[in-house]
Amino acid sequence: MTHLPPAGGNVLSATLNGFTINYSVPANATLAVAAAGLAGALNLHTNATQVLAFSVGDRIELQSLDINVPGSNVTLTASSAIGSGSNLTT
Repeated sequence: MTHLPPAGGNVLSATLNGFTINYSVPANATLAVAAAGLAGALNLHTNATQVLAFSVGDRIELQSLDINVPGSNVTLTASSAIGSGSNLTT
């Protein structure tokens, strides 16, 4: 199971500081492509979330833009859903 590629149509969701962002995985994506896409989607909402995202390979690094809020106080939840994909592999 660890070597299955992300399924196109799966939906990745991240909630940062109460603001939810969804990203639909494109067909034939790698984990790195999915991470970069989700980071890009997160960065479209930096004014609302006060968080900047950087994709690093198949991972995402988050940086708080509010200097008055320590990183430990930034709330984050993440999930994935089957979306329009044939199965959930992301």
